[in-house]
Amino acid sequence: MHVETKADNELSKKGAAILECLSLADQAELAIGSLDGKRFSADSIKAIEKVEGGGVFIAGCGGKLAVDQFAGIFGEMDNYSQKRMKGHLERIRPGSFEKIVDSLVFFEDFSSLKPGELSHILSGFSEQTIMEALEGAGPEERSAILSALDAARADKVRSMLRLADPVPMDAVDRAQRILEETARRLGCSKNS
Repeated sequence: MHVETKADNELSKKGAAILECLSLADQAELAIGSLDGKRFSADSIKAIEKVEGGGVFIAGCGGKLAVDQFAGIFGEMDNYSQKRMKGHLERIRPGSFEKIVDSLVFFEDFSSLKPGELSHILSGFSEQTIMEALEGAGPEERSAILSALDAARADKVRSMLRLADPVPMDAVDRAQRILEETARRLGCSKNS
């Protein structure tokens, strides 16, 4: 299991901001390059250097990304960019997307985490954040998360879910992404 360090987290955030400015073809080239263990091409370097902070990013990763580094960057990208990249990668190289994100935890994977891991993730969050994340959750994720909370917190979150006004989708997405980021930072893996 890869445990993400503070430096990895900073590289992921910077990398996501940079990749979101690149063309889909350039993004895919970097993704496939991480799978194949290749250094950035001259064209990729030129494209990255045009983005603010691109030179620092290249220096920070040594002009090459390992698969777990690319997965971390992918995890920091916005949902729209993730969906576009996933579709494009599957068209040009079937199976590549799954190889990249195989161990990356998404909110939908929370039901497959060990209860202790899930309890640890949730321990640092308010009932409000948990309720917002659950508002957009499927039944498996909802059950797993409520089961990982102590009885009093679970009852409070259930009550909040029953009584709350509809939660805006951006708040649901934000809460789920915060929980995902915490799971990744703690080194949780859906394969653990």
